[in-house]
Amino acid sequence: ACGPVDDDCDGQTDEDGATGCITYYRDLDEDDFGDTEKTRCICAPIETYTAVEKGDCDDTTGLVSPSVKEQCDGVDNDCDGLTDEAGALGCKDRYADLDLDTWGDPDSELCLCEDDGSHPVEKGGDCDDTKDTSKPGAAELCDGEDNDCDQLPDPTGSVGCIAYFRDSDNDDYGVLSDSKCLCKGAAPYDVTLTGDCDDNNPAVKPTVPEAC
Repeated sequence: ACGPVDDDCDGQTDEDGATGCITYYRDLDEDDFGDTEKTRCICAPIETYTAVEKGDCDDTTGLVSPSVKEQCDGVDNDCDGLTDEAGALGCKDRYADLDLDTWGDPDSELCLCEDDGSHPVEKGGDCDDTKDTSKPGAAELCDGEDNDCDQLPDPTGSVGCIAYFRDSDNDDYGVLSDSKCLCKGAAPYDVTLTGDCDDNNPAVKPTVPEAC
C-alpha cells in the first residue's frame, strides 16, 4: 500500500500499482496535461509522470493541450479532434453568398480561418442574398425593392424614375422649376404636366381661357 512501509516485503516501497495509487500521465511538455496512452498508477508523481489530467494530443509542446485556445495555424491546439474550427484565434468573419454578388448574408456570419466551402466572402450586409441586383452600393432601381440595402426602396433619383412637378394647388399642372425624379408621384410632386405660373391658384394654369 502507499505509505512508508514495504508492506509486501519485496524490497521496494510504493511501487507501481500499490493500493491507493493514483493514475498519473506522462507530461513531457509540463503543461499539466498528459499523454492519454502513457500512464502509471503510482503513489506520488515521479520523473515525467506528473499530470493527473489527460488528453494532451501533442505532449512535445506546451502550446497544445485541452486548456489552449484554438488558433488558425493548421494544428489541433485544444485537442478536441478538430483543426482551425469556427471561432479560433485569428479567424475572420465570413458569409454565405448565394447570389455570387461578392456580398454575404449577414445572418450567415461565421468567424472562420478560411472558407469552409459555404462562406466565401468577408463582406456582409447583403439584404437579399437571392438576387445579385441587391447589395450595398448597387444602383437603386424603380422596382419596389431595396437594391442598395439602405432600407429605402425606390428613393428619389432611382434608375427609371420620372420627373414629377410640384402641384400645390392640385390643378394637374406643376411648376417647371420645381421637380423631383421619382419612381411614383407623391403629393405635392405628383404631376407630369408643367407650365403652371401660379401654383397657389387652381384657376391659373395652361389651357384655362384668358379672362380680363
